[in-house]
Parts: sequence; C-alpha cells; structure tokens
Amino acid sequence: MGDKKKFRLNTLHKETPLLFGLLTDASDYKITWILNHRLGIKLRRIDDLIWSNKKHPQNQHFPIYQDTDTSLGQIQLIQNSSIAKVRIPAYRQVDYLLVIRNLAELLEEVKWIELLQNTTEIRGVYKLDYSELQDILG
Repeated sequence: MGDKKKFRLNTLHKETPLLFGLLTDASDYKITWILNHRLGIKLRRIDDLIWSNKKHPQNQHFPIYQDTDTSLGQIQLIQNSSIAKVRIPAYRQVDYLLVIRNLAELLEEVKWIELLQNTTEIRGVYKLDYSELQDILG
C-alpha cells in the first residue's frame, strides 16, 4: 500500500464589503473633500465605472473616488449619477455609494454610520445590500 496523503482545505473567509448610500446635495468634489477630512482618508478620482443595461444600452460613466493610500483596505465613493444623469436602478434613491472593504473590522458598522451621520452635509446614511453592486463592479 502506498503512503496516505492528507489534504487540507484552506478556506478564506471572504468578507462582504460594507455599502452605505449617502444622501447629500454636495458635489462630488465637495463630498470627497468632506469625507477625506472627516474620516482621515485620501479619496482620489480614478477611472469611471462604466455600466449599461437593456434600458440604457449606451455606456454610462459614473465617477469613482478611491483611497489608494490605505494599506488596511479600500474605500470607494461612487457618484450615483452618470454624466447623462442615469442612476443605478438598485440604488436610485441615494446620491453616492460608499464601499468599505477590509476596514469593517476596525470600526463597527454602527460607528461608520455615526461618523457619516454626524457630517452636516450628509442628510441621510443607509446600509445597503452589496450584492447588486458586486454584479456591476465584477
């Protein structure tokens, strides 16, 4: 008989990012500046999110800002209004989408909501389901 082989299955715990919807009248540059100062991050503009569907077959461009200096994780701010004023249908009730990856363990969800709600320019903060955005972001 041959040697017995033992196999170990290592599973990685894949954490679902936090997704918050923000209601604000602030422009993308202003809300980015506010979040940078309020949260101590460095959001910078990156390539647009390009999205289309059957109702809007032409590519829609949504501005994205990302904190690329964070070694602990990733924060993205997505303006939920394309240049043509189209919104992502699953999130049409909010102005911005704030995606927080791998930083959730540093602050509890409630603390993130408190930090965002205590910002005068933000009228509302909502915890949203990430699954729809995951399909869009790929």
